[in-house]
Amino acid sequence: QPSSRSASAASSAWLIEIGMAAPRSIMSSAYRKSPPPRGRDNQRYVWEGLQSGVFQVFSSDHAPYRFDDPEGKKKHGQNPPFKKVANGVPGIAARLPLLFSGGVSEGRLTLNQFVALSATNHARLYGLYPRKGTIAVGSDADIALWDPTKEMKITVDLLHDAMDYTPYEGRVVKGWPVKVLSRGEIVAEDGKVSYKPLSAQEITQINDLVREAMGFNKERGVDFKLPE
Repeated sequence: QPSSRSASAASSAWLIEIGMAAPRSIMSSAYRKSPPPRGRDNQRYVWEGLQSGVFQVFSSDHAPYRFDDPEGKKKHGQNPPFKKVANGVPGIAARLPLLFSGGVSEGRLTLNQFVALSATNHARLYGLYPRKGTIAVGSDADIALWDPTKEMKITVDLLHDAMDYTPYEGRVVKGWPVKVLSRGEIVAEDGKVSYKPLSAQEITQINDLVREAMGFNKERGVDFKLPE
């Protein structure tokens, strides 16, 4: 659990945006998740938390399930009881465009706040700063380039998350990532992904780096604290 001193909080796009595609009866299970979607009144307080720094990271545990899949939302049949519906929705691919559009484009957040909520604070929290979370000499050059004026309509075919639906189908956002670099190399550009999957050895090396940076200890767990 995050320490009381870190004052960190996860606030997914579902907490701050409502423009999901309206659930039809046959699709109702597609929208089951925790926490549930918030109304406008609650969303206002979440935005205030993001603006004031009460929420220091914008993230989620992200537990998606495909809808039309025997191992997904329909694992227990076409009309399963509530307790048998897989709990979770896809959202990782649309999360930052929703934050940029609702935050920066609509004047709720500055660009600096967006960068802090989406990158810098995460790196600080996990002990990876300044190797990650900043553009500086000696850092890893993990960079996302955004076109702040680009408008995009979110559709399931546009995303790269291996899901068969998105709760934001048809929603138009302003501000979109047009190029992504990993350690200085282009891995995505204009909607096309060009990276090669990591090897098992590379994944192990990354896991070891993160565990070391976080001061992982099997007995006491992890002490999450955002450095000053």
